Amino acid sequence: MKPHDDTQHMTPNTACPNRATRWACRQRYYGALLLLAALTPTALAGPNRHVTDANVLYELEQYQEALDIYAGLAKEQPENAALQFNQGAALYQLGQLEEATDAFEAAGRLSDDPKLQALAAYNLGNAACDKAQSLLQESPEEAIEALTQGTRYFKDALAKNSQLSDAAKNLETTRRVIQQLRQQQQQQQEQQQQQQQKQDEAKEKLEELIEEQEQQSQDSQEAAEQQADPTQEPPSTESMNEQADRQEETRQETEELADSMEEGSETPSPMDEAKEHAEKAAEKQKEAEEHLKNQDPQKANEAQEEALEELKQAKETLEKGEESEDEESQDSEQKSDENDGGEESPDSQNDNGPEDPSESAESEESKAESMQQAVQPDETAQDILEQEKQQKAARALVKMRGIKPVEKDW
Repeated sequence: MKPHDDTQHMTPNTACPNRATRWACRQRYYGALLLLAALTPTALAGPNRHVTDANVLYELEQYQEALDIYAGLAKEQPENAALQFNQGAALYQLGQLEEATDAFEAAGRLSDDPKLQALAAYNLGNAACDKAQSLLQESPEEAIEALTQGTRYFKDALAKNSQLSDAAKNLETTRRVIQQLRQQQQQQQEQQQQQQQKQDEAKEKLEELIEEQEQQSQDSQEAAEQQADPTQEPPSTESMNEQADRQEETRQETEELADSMEEGSETPSPMDEAKEHAEKAAEKQKEAEEHLKNQDPQKANEAQEEALEELKQAKETLEKGEESEDEESQDSEQKSDENDGGEESPDSQNDNGPEDPSESAESEESKAESMQQAVQPDETAQDILEQEKQQKAARALVKMRGIKPVEKDW
């Protein structure tokens, strides 16, 4: 049988139609088109014509048409590992990652050739990392889970073919991204703890202000009743001024609390909402202060009651925010517990893959490129920092290596 020229079946580096933003199309994807030999004795002298047609369609980026042929042939030859492999390649390019994963798993299971088994495992790792990239923004925990699965596939590929250097490089990159995401999670947890402490202090101060405001409102109510009762002496100017001074002190404490609630985040938070209530409370306290100076305890009492309600709403807002954060924290801890143990710490993994000098040099080059793309933190914009960290992880995934064509006549 004439050896197959693998270089003619490599997928070009150009972006795939309608999928230019997907990681898989920006990377040098595998040469997935395996020229299959028919299983019938009369066709052993040459490749299957239908497979050749499907491979041409694949190279023309007509993935659905190629898939239709591969799928049809796979029904006729369900035990053909190479057909499953090619079918997985077309499915991958169509963005059907789950179906592609099933096909690659079938290819590895059906084949008795270590090279094809290694390529199938490697492609499974790529599919897992592609899935992880789509989860980075919305669910970092699930992204880590997908990346951890990817590392298992890459290690399996190396176990079956230690010369598959791209698997070693992708394994290293994936571990590094997992480490970055876990470090980011740790930083977020620390920030959440600091934020929680800040909220606890704010809530404690609000409780003090509520108690003070309730007492001052009660004093004003008693003064208003005394003023309205002709049988009693009206409140003295001195006592009204004393109440105004106490109200001024409470207002100043409320304003200081509101200032301490400043977060500077683009996304509204419970602290931001509580801050608004505290500011409104301070405005009403200022009104009450003026009414007391003008010897009008009744209007002062009305303003104080409004201020009291704003303070209570501020406290209630923080309490609701804590309940919501507790629920999110429990979900996050549960997912983290599920992921723990799936992949050892990146720093402790040094026992897999080839260690020849050329590969080591390429690995160091990959590290350098990744480091150059790291974004320096902006201490005044935490939201931007977190976004850049996620983008850094995504860029590392984009740099993942594609696979070379299989070197075997099928």
